[in-house]
Amino acid sequence: EVVSRRQLVPQFERELVGLVSGEHRRVPSHLGARVIRLLARGTTARSAEAIADAFASSDVELQAAAIGALADGIDGLVLEHLAHAPDARLRRAALSALRARSETRLGQVISELLEDKSVAHRLSAMEAMRFSEDTEIRSRLLRLLEEDPTPECASRGRTALRFLRVRGR
Repeated sequence: EVVSRRQLVPQFERELVGLVSGEHRRVPSHLGARVIRLLARGTTARSAEAIADAFASSDVELQAAAIGALADGIDGLVLEHLAHAPDARLRRAALSALRARSETRLGQVISELLEDKSVAHRLSAMEAMRFSEDTEIRSRLLRLLEEDPTPECASRGRTALRFLRVRGR
């Protein structure tokens, strides 16, 4: 018989929280991130506290997992701020959470990132474009391809443009 993960969380919640909480965290970041995503399926205050602790931690991988877990509960302005974070994992998680909440706001944040001085931020915007329903996104991308001399951006931009063409935009 297959048991859903949601059913396992209450049964093992204390152990799961113990793996990722406190100064004596017992698992590496990549496993801790998986535990946080699993705890997001729980419904108790203990799970919520562990996720909030991960969000406040200095471990970027745990923060990104917490953003995903808390996507519905994080204020939109906080997500917009996190979409401009220095770390690509946080940007990716914030853009994904924004996508789930507001297509309009996602398009605006993508536009902001496309105009950012940082190549990494422009690359994140191009990655997020694949999931946007914004019909003006193709013209923004074409303009970027004309103006941006960075080889990485040109390559990623062409890939994003091909993806948009396949999707019929």
